[in-house]
Amino acid sequence: WDLDTFDQLYEFQVKGKGATCAAYHPIRRDLAVGFDDGQVNVIDIQSQEVAFSFEQHRGKVLAVQYSRRGDFLFTAGSDGCAYAFDANRSYSTDRLINAPPASTPSARPPPGPFAAISVSPSSKWVAIAVGKAAVCGLVTLYELPSMHAVATLDTTTAAASTRRPGDGVKDPMAAAVTSLSYLESTSTLLVLTRGGIVNIDLSNVEKGEARA
Repeated sequence: WDLDTFDQLYEFQVKGKGATCAAYHPIRRDLAVGFDDGQVNVIDIQSQEVAFSFEQHRGKVLAVQYSRRGDFLFTAGSDGCAYAFDANRSYSTDRLINAPPASTPSARPPPGPFAAISVSPSSKWVAIAVGKAAVCGLVTLYELPSMHAVATLDTTTAAASTRRPGDGVKDPMAAAVTSLSYLESTSTLLVLTRGGIVNIDLSNVEKGEARA
């Protein structure tokens, strides 16, 4: 769609597949699309053809996100895994990121189809919640480009600003992370869970004062 005229410019269809998520490259005319069978296609908008295709995920692709400079494409799926692809090297697999081990008491819900990714405005950090960790409200912060995990954030104990209709209704999966968003020009990560909204100040973590 053209954001000035709101006219439709392109339409893509892959027979027999259901698209679940998409992300546009910040510089190049690449559109990354995740599908319900675990496949990720990178479509060249200019030629309207699939330029790259890969099937690392063994389940539905739930989130795709480019880094702010377009160096990496991150994907997360219902298999509980996240991947980082090097967009400057024909999307070669750069790193498999498994969900961090989480303590799961019997009262906690089983794994569910939740995944979220957000890259910091500086492109120095990426926050990922996927698999059991996402269900339990855990978000892992990785340093770029090393992909070294620097902290695991527990949204259930973080200072939260919660606004949710029907607070009296208990949701057994209230901690599940459904969306992540870095606020522009800040070190604040906005975490949307099924139970509400959590604002996490990452300034100390990013300075290396609270590394996990």
